Amino acid sequence: MASRVQQHWLTFSRMWLLCDARWQPTPELAKRICKYLEGRHKPVYHPLTDCGDHVVVINTKEVAFDKNQWEKKLYAVNTGYKDTMIAMSAKDFHRMDPTKVIEREVYSELPKNSQRQNLMTRLHLFPDENIPDNIKENLVDIIPPVMEPPKRLDEFTEEEKASWPRFFIPPADYKPAD
Repeated sequence: MASRVQQHWLTFSRMWLLCDARWQPTPELAKRICKYLEGRHKPVYHPLTDCGDHVVVINTKEVAFDKNQWEKKLYAVNTGYKDTMIAMSAKDFHRMDPTKVIEREVYSELPKNSQRQNLMTRLHLFPDENIPDNIKENLVDIIPPVMEPPKRLDEFTEEEKASWPRFFIPPADYKPAD
């Protein structure tokens, strides 16, 4: 049986969690990531304690936005010259750096206090599935996706395709036009 000191240490220890961003809606994904960064999923959570975990996000280049948000959502970007800020659409911002969209969304969801920068240091973003080995060996658990990614037509079995309802049954002598 673990001593009280060991139990206390295990309660507040930081875990490394994996989150797959492939085809996930960006705002909802950012809210879920913030929950784990702050430690709100732990029973010992208190706003003044720093008990959040490390979150590793993969496939950030394949995130999704609702409807036409790729063109409508704007990000303020500093060009590097004095007093020059430009508004860049999410589509262009994503092309510039695929990890920045998730980073900005998570940053805006975090509480606006002095812990924000500390929490952001525990967010690790990767545009694809390639993760450094030293991070891979620390991973403990997976964050459940916001929504299940849709299956492509070639991923369905023939039995599943046969069970779909048929809205139109062509006549026996029907030949499609070439």
